Formats: sequence, structure tokens, C-alpha cells
Amino acid sequence: MYSEPASTDRPLQGKRVAIKDVFDLAGVPTGVSSRDYQAFSGNAKRSANMIAQLIEAGAVIVGKTKTTQFASGEHPRDWVDYQCPFNPRGDGYLDPELSSTGSAAAVAAYDWLDYSIGSDTLGSMTGPAANQGVFGIRPTFGISDMTGVFPVSSHLDTAGFFSRSITDFRLFGHSWYGHSLPRIQMMKDFNRLLYASNEFDKYPSDIRSTMDSFVSDLARIMEQPPTPLDIAILWDEKEASVAKKSINEYLSTTLAHIQLFDCHRNNLKFRDDFRKLQGREPYANPLVRFKWELGSRLTSEQYVQARAEQELYRKFLREHVFSENTILVLPAGSPEPRYRDVYDGPPSTSGYPLQGFGFLRDVYSFLGGLPQLIIPSMI
Repeated sequence: MYSEPASTDRPLQGKRVAIKDVFDLAGVPTGVSSRDYQAFSGNAKRSANMIAQLIEAGAVIVGKTKTTQFASGEHPRDWVDYQCPFNPRGDGYLDPELSSTGSAAAVAAYDWLDYSIGSDTLGSMTGPAANQGVFGIRPTFGISDMTGVFPVSSHLDTAGFFSRSITDFRLFGHSWYGHSLPRIQMMKDFNRLLYASNEFDKYPSDIRSTMDSFVSDLARIMEQPPTPLDIAILWDEKEASVAKKSINEYLSTTLAHIQLFDCHRNNLKFRDDFRKLQGREPYANPLVRFKWELGSRLTSEQYVQARAEQELYRKFLREHVFSENTILVLPAGSPEPRYRDVYDGPPSTSGYPLQGFGFLRDVYSFLGGLPQLIIPSMI
């Protein structure tokens, strides 16, 4: 591919970018891994605002990548309408993980592809980045213009990207999010390093040693010692008198109720319109049908309560955890490998873990709206 050199106005000139099939691209259908949805919706009339921004910056959109159906959590054996992408890492049979799976697998597999973009509601960027061993980011909530992006939840959705190179990663980030990025340029500008040691304790010793080395290097570069953080103890000290519950109890259904309620309602119009035109329900994978059913049972009162819980949690993080220029180090990915042929049983028994129930490790980002950067191991 031949193109003009990059410039200040077009910093991504000639860069090849693949986009998750939840972003509208003018003249191309948005399929969200659903054959019925793709046929019904037809070609997009205009590109999503963030895609148009990439094109204006000189990027070349080379195509769309696979996603889980309706951008909802699924494992490889849950896919029906389309086949789940293959993770190129390891022996090629590891689970590529969650809804931005195609975008992460593409960057990991194709050296001619510079970047790929995805979206994240509750781990759809962070999980695939960790499992494919590439750089990935779930950015600060609200930094992304989600106009023209298929929604799961307006209170959780954000747009991220993947890259194999940290240098390229920085270039893309400044181009895509530049208007909203802070002025911090060097790691030494951060003055507080938090370390959730209880999360690292869940990993085998060989993986843990690599993670510990990273934390040590980061502390040396920042010239700040890591400060242990036990979020449960801090919550009990600062918020238990208000919440009347431990943090695990208080947030046990918050994330799940928000995304389930929103996801169900965001799909209602399509389902109703499709039924009127075709005389039948649109096909949905079993796990998606299970998710819609859970969402249909939630009341407006439960949703309002979950949003109030989210706001209290965000206030807690702002006031007691993340002072200005603070970094929290967490592990990424599962402590044990998961393969694409694993079958967890029918959705009625296996579908709950993917819905966000419980206090998840990455809830700082999902509910707190904080940015989360995945840095792959270099070993």
C-alpha cells in the first residue's frame, strides 16, 4: 500500500485498521454477529463518528472483525450464527475471550495490520488483549463518542483499540483520544503506585514472578514504592457505615443489573420491528436469549438502585483510592488457560458468570469509569 507520509493533520496516514462489527461503516452492513440483524439493518448510511475521525486522520479501514453476538459475553462453543475466531497464541486453541475477540486476534495474527478497534462494556477489550498478548485499552468512560456504535449500555460502553507495539499504541491513542488526554507524558509524573497483592496471589508462581518483576520495574521508573491496596478493608473503613454492607455484598448485582437492563431494552426495537416484518422472532444464540430473559425480569426500581450503587462506588474511588496521578496495578487474564472446546453447560446453569455478577477484579474500570491499559508479558 502506498500513501503520503504522515503529517500533523493526518497522523495515521496509511495505517491499516480493522474495526469490530459493532461500528457503523458507510456502505457496509453492521452485523453484530447476527445474520438476521445484518440482513434486516442493511448497509450503514454513514460511519460511526469515531470511524470517521480515523479516516480523517488518514487511517485505511481494511475490514470488519468478528464479535460475539450483540456484543454480549460468549465463549467459543456458545457461537452459533458464526464461528468464533481462533486465538493465534499458544497452540492456537486458547479461548480468544469476549466480544472484541476478532479485533484482538487480528492484530495478534496479521503483521500487516497496524491496529484494530473494539468496544468494552465489561471486559470486551481487556480480556481479549490479555488472552491474545497484545496492548489494549479500555479508556476512561465518556472519552469515546459512541454515536453509530451498536449499544449494550450507555452507562458502561466505551471504545478501545489494540496494537502490537507500545510506540504505535501511543501514536494511535493521541490521535484518537488526543482532545481528551491529560498532559502527563512521563511515568515519573505519576506520584502514587497502588498494588492489589491479593489479586496477584491467585496466579501460579511462574506467572506471578513475571508480574512481580513488572511491578518492580514500574516502581523504579516512577521512583515510587508500591503501596498495597486491599479494597475491601478500605471500603469497610470509609463506606460501610453508609452502604451497610461489605463491598462484595454491595456491588454483587450492580454491574449485572445495569448491563442486563440496558441490553434487553436496546434490542427491543429491532426484535419488534423484525417480528412485524418477518412474522417470527429473530434468531439469537442461546446465551443471548438467556441474557435477554434475565434483563426482561429486572424492574425499573432495580435499575435505579443499581445506578445509585454505581455512583456511590465512583464517589468512593474518587475520594479514597485514586488521588491525582495514581496508578493501580492489577493482573490481567485468567490464572489458568481456557481452551475453545470447553463446554460449560446450558446457559441456565453456565450463563451467569458472563453477566457481571459479583465484585469483579476489573470493576474499577467497568463501574468506576476509569481507564484500563493491558500490557502483555514480553517473555
